[in-house]
Amino acid sequence: MRKIRERSLRMESLEDRMLLAVTAGGIETAAAAAYVADPLPTEAAQLATPTGFRAASSVANKVDLSWDAVPNASGYTIYYQVSNATQWRTKTSTSNSFQLSGLNKNSLYNFKVVANGDGVNYTDSE
Repeated sequence: MRKIRERSLRMESLEDRMLLAVTAGGIETAAAAAYVADPLPTEAAQLATPTGFRAASSVANKVDLSWDAVPNASGYTIYYQVSNATQWRTKTSTSNSFQLSGLNKNSLYNFKVVANGDGVNYTDSE
């Protein structure tokens, strides 16, 4: 059986541990490999704001909404309000289209669509 030589190392950061894994040989590499397997924390990227918004209605209290799909979006939140209201209402969709019903006849509405991220790699658009 091969005798393992003990060695004391002072590691200041994760980068030092990764360097040890790359430069050390034998058993030290295997022990340090656990540190290399853990990815460095990265900041989540913000998704792009949906573009190409379209609204069409053939019935007085419904509107068909659609927009260009955003890469890596897990879904969308549709915000809507009567133009003179202060409160926004919300609906969610897993695709880049949604039929909104229950609207007030002869009313003007404001709409906003937000692309939803997964909360880990991607954050919501603005």
